[in-house]
Amino acid sequence: MKDSARATENAPRRSHEERRRAPIEDARRAPRLWIDGDGCPVVVEARRVAARHGVPVSLVTGPSQRRLPASEGFEQVTVGGASEAVDDCIASRIVPGDTVVTDDLPLADRCLKAGAKVLSSRGIVCTEENMGTRLAQRELAKFLRELGEVSGGPSAFRGESRSRFKMVLHELLQQRKREAAPS
Repeated sequence: MKDSARATENAPRRSHEERRRAPIEDARRAPRLWIDGDGCPVVVEARRVAARHGVPVSLVTGPSQRRLPASEGFEQVTVGGASEAVDDCIASRIVPGDTVVTDDLPLADRCLKAGAKVLSSRGIVCTEENMGTRLAQRELAKFLRELGEVSGGPSAFRGESRSRFKMVLHELLQQRKREAAPS
């Protein structure tokens, strides 16, 4: 038997779960763009901007969301289970240097604490400085809705929000490149 065949034969076998997760974990060595796919209106735009910068993209979705066409540097991870499964998946896999697109403020807070940059679908950058205020506003709005004082949600998503998102994502990825470049 050849040495290479013997080495393969004696190598530990990966479980199905390990094989499924391997591409994500192996590719995480380079900064990634993670997208919270729960109703994200800018997936196509995020993929395009990331591709221009050579940044791999992981779209994390629930089982009810449609699959998107595969392409180089793009993967779609479908998670099942609890309603927070998408958030938990992203929060457990990000590393410092990654960028996350989400409108979920508790997830944004978790990602910031893990060292990621966070951007909303409307092009608003979440920071440690503004996160406390944003979370407090969220709780206040929830309280007012429960009292019946406020009946509406956020304003409609418009073209200017989409344009702002693309511009700010481009700037964030440029900034990440500059930070990662050897001095």
